[in-house]
Amino acid sequence: MDAKIEKNKSIYGEAATTSASSADTKTFGIIKLLLRKTGLLPFFRWTKNSLFSPNKRLKKLSRFKTTIGGHDIQFSTEDEYSNNWFYPRYVGGRIHEKNVTNTLIKELASAQCFVDVGTNLGWYTCVASKALPHGKIYGFEMDQLNFDLLKKNIELNECQNVEIFNYAVSDAPGEVVYQRPCDTPSPTFRIHRELEKQTTNDMVRVEAISLDEFFDARKNKPDVLKIDVEGAEYAVLRGMKGLLSETKPRLFLEIHPQTLVHFNTSVEEILSLLIDADYQLFEIEELQNLDPANALRALEKKSVIEYNSMIYAIPNT
Repeated sequence: MDAKIEKNKSIYGEAATTSASSADTKTFGIIKLLLRKTGLLPFFRWTKNSLFSPNKRLKKLSRFKTTIGGHDIQFSTEDEYSNNWFYPRYVGGRIHEKNVTNTLIKELASAQCFVDVGTNLGWYTCVASKALPHGKIYGFEMDQLNFDLLKKNIELNECQNVEIFNYAVSDAPGEVVYQRPCDTPSPTFRIHRELEKQTTNDMVRVEAISLDEFFDARKNKPDVLKIDVEGAEYAVLRGMKGLLSETKPRLFLEIHPQTLVHFNTSVEEILSLLIDADYQLFEIEELQNLDPANALRALEKKSVIEYNSMIYAIPNT
């Protein structure tokens, strides 16, 4: 492994923290990883929290408070969706996607602008706002229900350096369609290219932008991006080719192999696009008992990714 990759592994290792050496914790970590990679984790969490939570007191809590990177952050948990998202899995000091969160904080130390595409409740947006107090944060969330909760959390944390937009991010400006089967928020809404001409009651239309277009006239250019768009990853990357070649931001890109077929693309196309743009790619492992030095898996164009995974993309220049 060359010196550059070793250096990036060292950076990652400094950012992350590890715990959990017991057999029970290891087993829990493996089960969590399997659920996450098969896409069943949101459903499992909702079922566990709604039906089998051992502590009903958590259902009555209106705020989730935590400390990340030395910064106090809080989120509204007054609604059922937000409460189920945070409780009980993040009590006791546990944090969301620990390895990703810690690596992001490390990256933001030398950044001026962070972009969060697919913000959901705003975990990464709020973390970045606190870690980058003199920088600029842009957040994009296409669903109005999620957007309303995001806005509440931005206000709750007094994030003065954040601008949020109720847009979908794609490869070109226009309008896109997604399906909302029930009138509740969800982290799994995704664009339906094949349903754009349908007008059923559960189809929602929203304005779309490309990142190249959005940043064309803006002084602030992104240094770091997090992208989580439930299968529309390739479209987002196509719409930011200018940024990839000129600004060369670092990326945290969640890949959803099971839903890429709906966009007529593949894992190999995504990896190839980034490698051809002169990026090094790593898969961030989420098992909490892994040694940080072994938590990054180097990727090539033909690397196999079968389940949802977070990709850490680092420019070579």
